[in-house]
Amino acid sequence: MAKPRGFRMREGWEALKKAVNEGREDEIRRLLELGVDLEVRNRIGWTLLMDAASLGHTSVVGLLLEFGAKVDARNDVGKTPLMEAAHHGHYPTASLLIRHRAAVSAKTKEGWTVLMEAALHGHANVAALLLDKGARVNAKRKDGLTALMVAARNGDLAMTQLLLDRHAEVNAKDKEGKTALMSAMHSGTTQFARVICVKDATQEALKAAWNNITKTSVQPYVDVCRLLVERGADIHAISDEGDTAIMLAVRRGHMDIARVLAEPAKDVTPVDDWRLR
Repeated sequence: MAKPRGFRMREGWEALKKAVNEGREDEIRRLLELGVDLEVRNRIGWTLLMDAASLGHTSVVGLLLEFGAKVDARNDVGKTPLMEAAHHGHYPTASLLIRHRAAVSAKTKEGWTVLMEAALHGHANVAALLLDKGARVNAKRKDGLTALMVAARNGDLAMTQLLLDRHAEVNAKDKEGKTALMSAMHSGTTQFARVICVKDATQEALKAAWNNITKTSVQPYVDVCRLLVERGADIHAISDEGDTAIMLAVRRGHMDIARVLAEPAKDVTPVDDWRLR
């Protein structure tokens, strides 16, 4: 079949992109057979394979790969199609990309990994798949962040358990000297910060918001901290700022977490006597 003039130009690619986003395989095949370039990128470097992977269109991903799409193409920040599948928890899509030799330990320009994408969004099944296929559990971002720190910061017990079972270093430190246990002290603070930033927020509103956060948000972090301690987390580790995990817990008002940390600390002053700095 003769290729219509201009089909390698923008309008052809836009038609193909629309078909990919809508999962219309027959139209995708027709356009690719006409010669539309599937490696044209948008203004931030995304390819059509990244679009399909992020949407979980597994059969479309397979079709694009059949026509030669680059399985490890990177966008402007270094993300790959597999990272997009991991971000959104699309297990079948991630599995297909891996079968086509997608790099399971790929990193962005800042060192963010595929496993960190799965950990950030709580997709334990995808994380397990990546680890089964050789993803490095202790890989670090440029600032020293690990997947375990990401899971702890999210209060994600299942992900934390998975990573520890796969030999994540429980006492690894980032470039500020912070451990996964210290990362868990972020519980509730982001939500509270949003309330603080509301214009004209009253003291009553702030108090109500904080009470709600501490009632609904802290327990997962308590469970994560308990697990980390059980698996050997050093409760005496000190960050570059001179903080231990228990100091951070007390300062942020997370007394349930502080008590968990104080249980094995025989040489630590009782939690209720600590003074906030």
